[in-house]
Amino acid sequence: MQIYGRHAVADVLGDFVAYRNIRPMLGKENLEKNPEEFEKYKDTLFYNLKTKCTKKVKDESLLIKSIEKHPSIVKVNSEISEFDNRIKVLQDNFKLNLVAYKNRIKEIKNLMKSNLSDLEKGVLKMTIVDQQKSFRKTNKLDKKIMVGEIKDLKKTKKAYEKETDKE
Repeated sequence: MQIYGRHAVADVLGDFVAYRNIRPMLGKENLEKNPEEFEKYKDTLFYNLKTKCTKKVKDESLLIKSIEKHPSIVKVNSEISEFDNRIKVLQDNFKLNLVAYKNRIKEIKNLMKSNLSDLEKGVLKMTIVDQQKSFRKTNKLDKKIMVGEIKDLKKTKKAYEKETDKE
């Protein structure tokens, strides 16, 4: 590594500023008139920095795709999708329990429509009432547990998302 003195750095910076100001004058029509000036411009630090050291990002999605390929980002994104999957499973199980309860009640009501004695119909009505009471209790408890777990998962997921935003 070469160490530059204060004056050398000032000279390079001066060249950089001078050619940055000249660059607009080097349009296509001026290139035809002054090819030596363009060759001189090509030898400058500014031209090298602009053409060789940079890569223009034309689309933000390309940048995002390249960032998402980074191993740490891939790991965090997979963990975030895992949290989303767990939340979906919890919600699906809750809905499944509700559908199963409704089907049980529907079956009992269909049985009541058939030719049964009054005693049997009374037993079925009591069964429906018992099913409703037990479902309300368990549903309330299950919902409280599910909401708590989902809240915790979302909180953890948000922490992971903040981690990816920092990186």
